[in-house]
Amino acid sequence: MTTGFDIVVLAPLYPTVAGAVPAAAMRSRGLCRALVDLGHRVDVVCGMPLGASPEQLEGVVTHATRWVDFDGILGRVRGAPATQASGPAPAGRALASRLLPPDRYVTWIPGALVGARRSLRDDSVILSTSAKSAHLAARAIAGHRPWIADLNDPWTDNPHMPVGAVRGRVDSRLEALGLGGATHITTVTPPLRDELAARFGDDRVTTLMSGFDLGNLDGPIAEPPAGRSVVLYAGTLYERFDLEPLYRALAAERDAGTITPASLLMRFVGRLNERVRDESAAHGVAEFFEVSGPVPRAEILSLMSTATALLLPLYEEDPYSLPMKFYEYVGAGRPIVALGPADRFAARLIEDNALGAVVSSVADVAAIVRRLADDPHALPVPTRASRELFTWERTTETLAEILEQVTSTRRRG
Repeated sequence: MTTGFDIVVLAPLYPTVAGAVPAAAMRSRGLCRALVDLGHRVDVVCGMPLGASPEQLEGVVTHATRWVDFDGILGRVRGAPATQASGPAPAGRALASRLLPPDRYVTWIPGALVGARRSLRDDSVILSTSAKSAHLAARAIAGHRPWIADLNDPWTDNPHMPVGAVRGRVDSRLEALGLGGATHITTVTPPLRDELAARFGDDRVTTLMSGFDLGNLDGPIAEPPAGRSVVLYAGTLYERFDLEPLYRALAAERDAGTITPASLLMRFVGRLNERVRDESAAHGVAEFFEVSGPVPRAEILSLMSTATALLLPLYEEDPYSLPMKFYEYVGAGRPIVALGPADRFAARLIEDNALGAVVSSVADVAAIVRRLADDPHALPVPTRASRELFTWERTTETLAEILEQVTSTRRRG
């Protein structure tokens, strides 16, 4: 195993001292901690909205760069402040994504280049992650240095961020520029790895899954509260997550007398979930729902660990998706209920590792909510052995192998 490198991490999204933490920032933190655990010195050049400060991790030196906070501007236009974690309305995000290639963090790049050059040494290794802007910045400063480009989501043809034909062609060119010079490319799921490998070469792309902290395995698994079952959805609620089967199943079981609001609560906590209020009311099941915005990380972890079950989206048009909330859910130790097509990658992980249940139809959802309303212990909790597969410790082992590969040529020279 290689040790002792100076590694400069370029991560527009990085955890703040307080407030909710977006998924990409959680991955940035996890990768930095993994690098420290491997014995490397880590400087991270990150982006921070005005007034926010980066979280300080032992062994990590942070250099925060300010940007034009488009999320905040769009949020204030709506009449309520938006932050890195809360964001603007979906229409505002879509507009920003169409107008600002490669993403709405592009104004971070100039300051990032200045900050990165202050930290770089001739023998530094570069890792870019969390947003596409990071890879363009890395391309500008990498030179001869080993560079790992880490992707959370597809750069082109992202089903959660449609941009139109013209912008799509721009993105294809930027992807070739931003990733073409990378020594190695990592990404979060095998389907996305295969897609990138088809464009950049099979030997240049590796799946590097995220994870949860190993310490979460050592604590006792919380028992769900007696009485009413609580099914929690935590995180960003994208428009493409179709909740129609859930609304219809709740209405049918309520009319059949098998569930009541006193026996079952659907709790949605996070960004962009305001539509649940309107949709549930339109289906006549609003009394089963509790909806709130993002909350601090400690609070959301507590909510997850005490929920009866945790709701995970599966997307019809997205073969790549394995959201960060999957790992948080596994870490919480509660059963996962995945809603959507049963052939998605996340669905296979849940079924193959006995992490919960996959429901794809109104009848499937009705059966699950009926069981949970009748008995909060109806779904077995995941075993320790199945949860261990998804820790940051496992990811760290893979990252060590990648670093060995990208630095071996330089060491031989």
